[in-house]
Amino acid sequence: MQRVTLITVIAAACLFTLVHPAAVAKEQPELYTLSSWKSRVYHKWDFALVSKTYWYTAGSVAELKQQLSKLPPGSSIEWYTRPGTDFVYPPQPMFSDIRRFLSEHHFKLVFTHTPRKL
Repeated sequence: MQRVTLITVIAAACLFTLVHPAAVAKEQPELYTLSSWKSRVYHKWDFALVSKTYWYTAGSVAELKQQLSKLPPGSSIEWYTRPGTDFVYPPQPMFSDIRRFLSEHHFKLVFTHTPRKL
């Protein structure tokens, strides 16, 4: 009797896996894009953090860090810049501060000059 029950449980698990393959797939952290630019009007640095399901703009490094700390650990963040546009890295002290924060919170940071389609 125990053997029949074990076989039934294994068969049910296999069938569930075939019908719901996402149930066994490891959940991938969402990929976020970070952009930075200096406001021409207010002469301050602004940031945008965007993904397929998330959009946030920050008017300071403190606001950006607050939003970043809400993301799941291990999330990948592409920092997008584009030479010849307003999307550039902030000055070195601010840039280093953000990079250090991302590293300390175990985010995967990638630098890119190519916009990603959402």
